[in-house]
Amino acid sequence: MKSPLVNPLDRPNLKYEFHGVKPLAKGWLYSKERMEEMYKNNELIMSKTKNGRIYRKIYLDEYKGQMVQNIWTDIPIVNPMARERLDFPTQKPEALLERIIKASSNEGDLVADFFCGSGTALAAAERLGRCWIGVDFSKVAIQVARNRLVNMDAKPFLVENIGNYQRHMIYLYGGRIYEMQRIVLKLYDATPRKDYPDISKKQRTE
Repeated sequence: MKSPLVNPLDRPNLKYEFHGVKPLAKGWLYSKERMEEMYKNNELIMSKTKNGRIYRKIYLDEYKGQMVQNIWTDIPIVNPMARERLDFPTQKPEALLERIIKASSNEGDLVADFFCGSGTALAAAERLGRCWIGVDFSKVAIQVARNRLVNMDAKPFLVENIGNYQRHMIYLYGGRIYEMQRIVLKLYDATPRKDYPDISKKQRTE
């Protein structure tokens, strides 16, 4: 691609004529010595007029890229016609979650999303070779996320329903709530608190 050599600041010392091309209003981006070096290396696209612009040639295999900033505008929302669209109200783009997971974990690490919604984070984690745990209070969200993982041929996974909407039935059939809680604590490699063993836990210490 070609990159303009426009200086964002007003630099009087960079306002010089270069091979017959007049400087821009704020000056060139580089010193004359640097411009001559790029010219000799055939790195510039020269203007055919004295009032035109000069561009720098940038090749993909030589471009190191730019540091990702804290405002991401390069990832668009999920297009209405996109294959990944599930019409879930809070669905995020897979590219967004893939970037977050790549930046904050390594292959084989555990990714947990406690408001997993449509399961975008889980799908991205699965695709990137991470282990994952998804949690959501909504039955609809769990079903959408489950179907999404099944449709992408994810590795076998376990779905456990222990929400408040099922407590009554669990107690009626022998108090299996405690079994479910032990399973969840085991998944997180945690132990129950003695003062509140029913639903609380403490983190594992190394």
